[in-house]
Amino acid sequence: MKFQAILIAALSATGLASPVPEAQAKPKLVPAYTLRLSSRTPSLDGKPLTLSNTTLGIFPNSPSPQFYPIRNPQTNLLELHSTSSETTLALVGTHGLLDLSALPNPASVTVPTGTTLDWQNFDLSEDDSAGSLTYAGSSKQGGWVAFPVGKGQQGEWAVKWKDTTATTIQNYVPVKVVYEVAEGL
Repeated sequence: MKFQAILIAALSATGLASPVPEAQAKPKLVPAYTLRLSSRTPSLDGKPLTLSNTTLGIFPNSPSPQFYPIRNPQTNLLELHSTSSETTLALVGTHGLLDLSALPNPASVTVPTGTTLDWQNFDLSEDDSAGSLTYAGSSKQGGWVAFPVGKGQQGEWAVKWKDTTATTIQNYVPVKVVYEVAEGL
């Protein structure tokens, strides 16, 4: 016992005891983003994505959520979390046609066999004109599309990811989902 006390005192006196950790620098403020459509269709171009229930798209008189990115350590891609609620941007669907949704705690959602649920594989890339939201979770080529909701009479559109395996009728419009820093930040 006496030997242990002498050893500890000697290590402490020579500076070999474990150092006190330095205070970590505060992480930089992560910007929040809003999402918009870019389209050759004038009625869709520049429209902010809004939320109806859990579906993101063009829904007049609905809120436009803001998201902030978090890098997922397993995929090294991004998760997009809402700044105002406990939701995360996710893609949900089957047969290569996935709805862009905002889901509370998607990790706890049980989906039927054959259904895709992915919230961990987004990327924010920059191109010539604007930043684009891309989906990198599929090994298949694909892109964003907008489908009219109902009969499209209210100007409502749902945004989806469509890959090359999806079979659909021609009632969709190819679009690009762009991001921008939310105003007021």
